[in-house]
Amino acid sequence: MLEHAALRPGDADGFIRSDKGRPPFIRILPLAEIIAETWGRGQATKGVQREYLRITGELGSEIQALIWAGADDLIAVAGEKLAEALLRARAGDIHVEPGYDGVFGKISIWPGS
Repeated sequence: MLEHAALRPGDADGFIRSDKGRPPFIRILPLAEIIAETWGRGQATKGVQREYLRITGELGSEIQALIWAGADDLIAVAGEKLAEALLRARAGDIHVEPGYDGVFGKISIWPGS
């Protein structure tokens, strides 16, 4: 079991590094979920799916959008609000509501919205 105190938030490059010598890792959220939450729509809607395909087409892949694309590229392709959501998710600046007793947890970029 990981001790939460041993983990630091993501560095500028998005990697989370452990004080206990574990390899660095990146937590990522699916791009479609980020788009859906930012737009306040369902993940399976045509608009969200269309935006997902447009962004991945312009940037090359979902991983490129989630991890490697620079802020300027994200803003140019996705707009400011979605770019901010992608950068917040990359940095780990998200709200995690843990699950319990068979109820899935929930991760949100824009808590309270």
